[in-house]
Amino acid sequence: MSSNLKTEISEEIEFFIRSGFFDQQKTARAIQDMFLGEIIDQNWLIEQIEDCFQHNLTRQQHWPEKTDFDRLVVVFDQLNLKKIIALHAAGYTRQDGEGDCFEMHTNLLNKGITTNCGKKDLD
Repeated sequence: MSSNLKTEISEEIEFFIRSGFFDQQKTARAIQDMFLGEIIDQNWLIEQIEDCFQHNLTRQQHWPEKTDFDRLVVVFDQLNLKKIIALHAAGYTRQDGEGDCFEMHTNLLNKGITTNCGKKDLD
């Protein structure tokens, strides 16, 4: 593996782990999917993921009691109470996010729950 490939993979590993939405197994699968066609040393990959995961756990010990994510959850909950769909990690692109929101809107409608999707007056 080239050093450029290792650097690129390491950066992606850190992104996935720090996002908080990927555990070690999901990170490995995401990296393998992302770098499909590349020959990746699996032992190196697992070691990098484990090191990054442990480093992130150490960093978490120094986080404030209330994080930006905690504040974002409160805002998303407030929006959801107003029947506005607010999702964490809704894809990687705007199109992904729109698709995820539409899917959530459809699922809610199927359960008899209406949303303010498309309404201009959200008071």
